[in-house]
Amino acid sequence: MIASISFKNFKSLYDNEVKLNRFCVFIGANGSGKSNIIDAFKFARESLLNDVGAAVGKRFGWQQLYSKSPGRKKEIRFQFFFNFSENESHILIDKEKRLLSSNYSLEIGHSKNKSFIKSEKLESNILKKDETNYQSKFI
Repeated sequence: MIASISFKNFKSLYDNEVKLNRFCVFIGANGSGKSNIIDAFKFARESLLNDVGAAVGKRFGWQQLYSKSPGRKKEIRFQFFFNFSENESHILIDKEKRLLSSNYSLEIGHSKNKSFIKSEKLESNILKKDETNYQSKFI
């Protein structure tokens, strides 16, 4: 399950994190960014599955996408944090059940009228249960 998503420089989402549960409702005033949160998911998906340029074009160009706050870089970054409950996902290591937690980040850049995936990174932790809780081991 996606536990949270961080946004940097995507439309009105300058530097925000949204924590998610199994069921989420976004409530806020007009123009507060609710639709931009949903569009961020769509944009990241379209950029990865299809073409970054097409995803940008569908949203009327790069100038409409990145945050226009002064001093901001012209890259867009999404960071997805995944947590898996004991009932959702286990991996078996050395005959022991362990949980997996992951962090995926995607950075999209723009240069010379062309948009591209600037960086992509996946980090995972294997969580080993001791007597009271899970301990993290970075892989």
